[in-house]
Amino acid sequence: MTTKHVHYPAELGGKCLYCGGEVEEAYVTAGHRYTDFSGDVNEIRHLMRCTSPACELYSVPYNPTPSEVLPFKQYSLAVWKWIAEEYKIYNQNAGQVQARVQEQFGLDISPNTIRNYMDAIDVLVTNEIDLKTAQLLRIQGIILLALDGQKPEENGKALWIFVDLVSNRVLKVAVLDSADSGTLHEIVEGILQRYHAKMVGMVSDKPNNLTKLHNDWYPAIPQQYCHFHFLQNLWNHIEVRDTGLHQQLSKGVKHLRVVSAPKQATVDLGGGRGKVPVREAFKGVEQDLRRIVKGQGKKFDRLRGVEAYQALEIYAGRMDVPLAGAGPESKGMALLRSTAGDIRQLLEGARETCGDCQHLDQHFQTIRAWLGEGCPSKGSKLCAGDALFEQLWGEVRGYGSAAGRGDLRTFLLHKGTPRASVEQEFVRLYDSYRDGLFAYYSFPAAIRANSPMERAIGQEKGRLRQRAGKANVGAQIRTRGEFELKQVYAGRDEVKAIIRRMGPAYSPEDLKAGLQQLAGRRTAETEG
Repeated sequence: MTTKHVHYPAELGGKCLYCGGEVEEAYVTAGHRYTDFSGDVNEIRHLMRCTSPACELYSVPYNPTPSEVLPFKQYSLAVWKWIAEEYKIYNQNAGQVQARVQEQFGLDISPNTIRNYMDAIDVLVTNEIDLKTAQLLRIQGIILLALDGQKPEENGKALWIFVDLVSNRVLKVAVLDSADSGTLHEIVEGILQRYHAKMVGMVSDKPNNLTKLHNDWYPAIPQQYCHFHFLQNLWNHIEVRDTGLHQQLSKGVKHLRVVSAPKQATVDLGGGRGKVPVREAFKGVEQDLRRIVKGQGKKFDRLRGVEAYQALEIYAGRMDVPLAGAGPESKGMALLRSTAGDIRQLLEGARETCGDCQHLDQHFQTIRAWLGEGCPSKGSKLCAGDALFEQLWGEVRGYGSAAGRGDLRTFLLHKGTPRASVEQEFVRLYDSYRDGLFAYYSFPAAIRANSPMERAIGQEKGRLRQRAGKANVGAQIRTRGEFELKQVYAGRDEVKAIIRRMGPAYSPEDLKAGLQQLAGRRTAETEG
């Protein structure tokens, strides 16, 4: 074991750190034994005290030299920070950290000790993030609030996250049994009081409880409805029809003889080649057809069913080219021509659905471009939108039982919904979203969506799944979700900087309070 003496800083010249007066030796500690990467250490501290009666440190033993071990810890600060980086930067679990510290440094630290360190690390890092958030909000003075719930399980409690979109910081994370407007109002008011800030706007994806929260409690504050969710609600109706189209084409291709023929089936190619297996003769054709219907769509940009239809149409037109090595009147060429005919028949049966998807997509892309294009004022934007949807309404007015726009009602997604009904739903959605689509013109920043919040929630869930090694992490989300979300929003660089500067100068009371809250969440998860 190495004995390390920590003396009063020489650069202070024997003067008091607080008043500059003379100091004298108080006593020498018995020592704090801990383990470092290099082995066991006994740290002995030489404490001094101020001799000036007027000084607040008069007769108070102290030594301002930073310690290399945290109070009451078995391992050094260097080991502690190494564990913190493995955990928070590289997302390792306790078992992985234990294996790595054993392999690299020969330290045998129990998983329970590492887990305890991880708990403390989470609390301390999160406390530092909260301090910076408070500093930013003091300077900023305003809050542009986005809020959303994460329900990891069908019947479990939800994790709600409250974010300021100007500073892009998490203000509050809460586990709630019920997220009615009254409960959310109490939380929002607590946030405004805590940060002494004024709320200048709200952003949401327009669920009923958040709409009621705004209308009942904050009607004078602009509320922006998320553009992404508005577009997604439109796109879902197109996508479900396109999925049906793709399924129809895939099923048809799968039943073509050149694709479904048994391995032992043969065909006479003529030209002296005789009979060969159908799958061998038409291998290239089969691969092409399977590739065509295997294509992927892209949200808001590409429809896989429409693309497969167009590709099959082009491919069928090219199938009149003679099959390599086959005679023009052979059964092989006859099968090729028959396959082309089957494809054309398949396309004919899907033509109307494909046309509907293309027509709806044209409407969608026009709406999408209108939402995204620059415009000098909210009024100009709304005038353009009103004209766009009035034109669309003119095309479908009176269809079904809808004589007026007030008669429009929502319905469940279905691939067989008539095109006119979907276009009416586009109009209904616009009327529902209209008042909140361009509230961002009143915001200090042009924030139109809360989709970054959903991405952060996805990152949080992904980190917990990776660390746990399983998909169902509902309990972990409710227990540790607050830590992960705040650290995701703060960013990797800020978390790294917090870990590097961590030392003994932290608030034991804040750490204890944070650990008690974590223990309470664990207890709640294990009840029953």
